[in-house]
Amino acid sequence: MSTPPTGCPYTGSCELYPRFSLKGALKIWQQRYCSHETQHQRCARYQLATSNEPVPATLLPNGEHIPTT
Repeated sequence: MSTPPTGCPYTGSCELYPRFSLKGALKIWQQRYCSHETQHQRCARYQLATSNEPVPATLLPNGEHIPTT
């Protein structure tokens, strides 16, 4: 019997995922969306990726955008 996959299948290609692991305050995004067995499906980035839509680098999982400098 195989173990079911957990978390988002796009963590390897997500531009924001590495940023989240570098900043303690941003790690909450990983815990709430990326690493959760089912919550990753609520991620705005995941939803665009599964629809074959371009995913903006500034898009956060909740649909808001991080400010650019």
